Amino acid sequence: MFIFELKIEKSKLEKIHSSSGDAQTAVSSFLNYLQENKRLDSFKEVLKSESLSESLQDIAMFQYAMLELSIDKVDFEIQWFEQFRNKLVVCYENK
Repeated sequence: MFIFELKIEKSKLEKIHSSSGDAQTAVSSFLNYLQENKRLDSFKEVLKSESLSESLQDIAMFQYAMLELSIDKVDFEIQWFEQFRNKLVVCYENK
C-alpha cells in the first residue's frame, strides 16, 4: 500500500514536471505568472536585491530543482521499499 502511494506521488510530481517544460521555460512561466497577477510588488518588499529579476529567477530555479529532487527522492524510496519487500518475501518463504 505504501509503495502504491509513493507511485501516485511520483506520478503527480512527474505531471507537474512535464507540464513545466525545461528549467528555463519553468522560470519564464513563473515570472510571467507574477507579472500577469500583479504579484511582483510583494517580492520587491521582501527582496532587497538590486535586480529583482535575477532574484526571482534564482527562486524559480530553486523551485524547479526541488521538484526534480522530489521526483528522484520518491523514485529512490519506491525502489528501496520494493527491494525491502522482496527481501521480506524471501525471508518469509525460507522459514
